[in-house]
Order: sequence, then structure tokens, then C-alpha cells
Amino acid sequence: MKKTSKDLLIKWVFLILSIIGLISASCLSMIMLVYFRIWLLVVTILCIVAFIVFYKLARLKYKGYSLKYYFSNKRYEKEIAESLTKFIGAPEWFISEFKRETKRRYRFDGHLFSRDTNDIIYKDKKAKAIILELYQKLYNSILSKQGFIEFFNEAESMNFESSWMMHNYMTNDLISNELDYLINQVYLKTDYNIYDNGLSKTFTEKNNQIIKDLNEVYSPLLFNFKDEIEAIINLLKS
Repeated sequence: MKKTSKDLLIKWVFLILSIIGLISASCLSMIMLVYFRIWLLVVTILCIVAFIVFYKLARLKYKGYSLKYYFSNKRYEKEIAESLTKFIGAPEWFISEFKRETKRRYRFDGHLFSRDTNDIIYKDKKAKAIILELYQKLYNSILSKQGFIEFFNEAESMNFESSWMMHNYMTNDLISNELDYLINQVYLKTDYNIYDNGLSKTFTEKNNQIIKDLNEVYSPLLFNFKDEIEAIINLLKS
């Protein structure tokens, strides 16, 4: 995340305060070696606590977190609850991973998702037709209940130069954040390819597990987005 001058200033203020706390605690500890008093012990402990707290805050600012969103989760809990309604039927591990990623992102600037503006559909005349064909194939795989595996097989006929190019068309500004997240997870897991030439037992076992995950987890979640994809297709056809 991009750091502003204000963020850098706050980071240095916390760092200086933590150093002051550490130096004060050290000096007071040396004084108590020859001049022990209860109040000195209390102040020393407070200085140590101040050092730990301000150092922790300085570290958080160094990493780019917003303290406002790092320590306040009320809005996050509301937004994540709404977002999870699109992932009905998701296993616990998927939900936990989704929450972990969105919460980390939220702590930076109060947003669950981070998406680069992919506006290729508005700049390239050919892009509209390509995206329409992709989403039509995705929609057909929902209707047939075959999901992503059928979609991969059907998309091969479009002869993309690379899976990344296909992915670039798939994840545009028309789809929701949740569908974008699901498609990204599938892309990272499969590269839109589950072909196996059978030459490696290890690869085959790994690939079979991926196919199982697609059939049992990712495709059923895709089915939740049937209405959204249908609406996008109608928009592209208009």
C-alpha cells in the first residue's frame, strides 16, 4: 500500500515514543539498583508498557495498516456477513481463508477487496464479443451442473495465447467482487487447465485432488452466481 507523508510522520512519532519509553525504563532500572522505591518500579513498568505499545503501533504503520481499521472490526463484520451470503455452501476452510484475506485487506484502508481497474471491455471492440462468449460458456456450465471442468474444456476452442490472457478477459469490471475472488482462486489453483498426460504419479494425484475440489467446492459455489452471470450476458447482448 502507498504510504503518505502523514503515515510516515505517525510512524516516526510512535517509533520515537517507543525509544523514549525504552530509554526511560532502562535508566529507571539502573536507579532502582541503588535507590529502590515502589513508585519507581511502577513508573518503570509503565515505561516498558509504553515501549511495547508504541513499538507495536510503529510496526503496524510501517506495514501500511490503518490503525482506524486495524482495531475496529464492527464495519468489517457487517460487510463480511453480506459478502458471505454469496458463498452459501462453502466449506469452513474456504470461509476461513476468505475471511483471513479480506480482513488483512480491510486493515489497510477499510475495503474488503482490492481490484485493479480492468476496463478492457470499454476500450477494445473485440473484447465485448470475447467476454460474452466466455461468460456464455460459464453460464452453460452452470445450467449443465458440470461447472468449471466443462468450462475449461469448452474454453479451449477459443485458442487464447495464454491462460493469463483468458483470465484478463474473465475478471473485468462487470462482475462482483465475490465472483472475481472465486474466479481468481480457481485460476491460481488450476491455471484453467486440468490436463494430465499421466507421466507423473505425483502430478496425477495432485491433479485429481484439484478436480475433486473443483467438483465439490468451487463449482457448487459458482452455481450461486447464476443470476449475476445471466444478467451480465443480457447486458453484453444489448
